[in-house]
Amino acid sequence: MNNTNRLQEQKTRASILLKHLKGEDANRQQKAAERFLQLPFLQHSNTQVIINDIDFYRLKHAYHVLAIENGYDNWAAFRESMITEDCMYTAGCGAYLNVWFKHYEEATTYHKTNGGYLLQYRKDYYVAEQAVIDVLGLQHLSTEWKTIGNNWVQPTNKQAWEVIYAVAKANYLKPPTPYKAPDKSKRPTWLLNN
Repeated sequence: MNNTNRLQEQKTRASILLKHLKGEDANRQQKAAERFLQLPFLQHSNTQVIINDIDFYRLKHAYHVLAIENGYDNWAAFRESMITEDCMYTAGCGAYLNVWFKHYEEATTYHKTNGGYLLQYRKDYYVAEQAVIDVLGLQHLSTEWKTIGNNWVQPTNKQAWEVIYAVAKANYLKPPTPYKAPDKSKRPTWLLNN
């Protein structure tokens, strides 16, 4: 159900940052060390100190650098923000007619008039049909959706929202299903030669 997501992209970027810091290319190493200087415990340090103590740095430090660069105090807060902003959309949602909005006020007016589910993806809002909830794997939570007024952004009941969020988060964090080639032996006989 999941597609390549922003969280995985950030993890990859952190891995690349750490590889640059520990790599052989002096220019990349210097640039990476400059980025690591953003870490609070290095505020009175310099790039040469970082490079001299290169074995100390781990992936968790690179995650922290990316969190700071994105306006967060730590990786946990940055990670949770990405999950919250991204868990209500996956590639399969684009197959349905969703009405998108830049502003919450416009989205909520449309939602109140037309029904559906008011969802958020990153900084945008959209009103979706039931099929999108099915694609997201949240169809079995109809009671909770009803309790929050089908409004993910400003739910009328925080506890019901948390139940939906727990499932949406688990779905978002699932590894993508690997591609499996179709079994040609189950094709109709008229297709077997193609």
